[in-house]
Amino acid sequence: VAVAGCVVAVAGCVVAVAWAVAWAVAWAWAVTVAVAGAVPAAVVAGCVVAVAGYELRKSFSKVNTFIILASPSSLGLGLGWLAHRIISIIIQN
Repeated sequence: VAVAGCVVAVAGCVVAVAWAVAWAVAWAWAVTVAVAGAVPAAVVAGCVVAVAGYELRKSFSKVNTFIILASPSSLGLGLGWLAHRIISIIIQN
């Protein structure tokens, strides 16, 4: 009876370790895919902003170019913060 109990305990540990490894692999894969998608997107976005800045400087001053390029970023951050606050309030109720 004691041997059977040890076998069951070992089997339970093996299953627990297998689940832990499976979750670790799944999370590692998800992070890898996210990074693999985020890096090219960041490179493309950086190139777009660089080209836009170059083209804008042809028609506008440096200050106007800065305002034009900084406004969407500030607007995005502000709207993201506002959405976060609204969603937090909804979730709490």
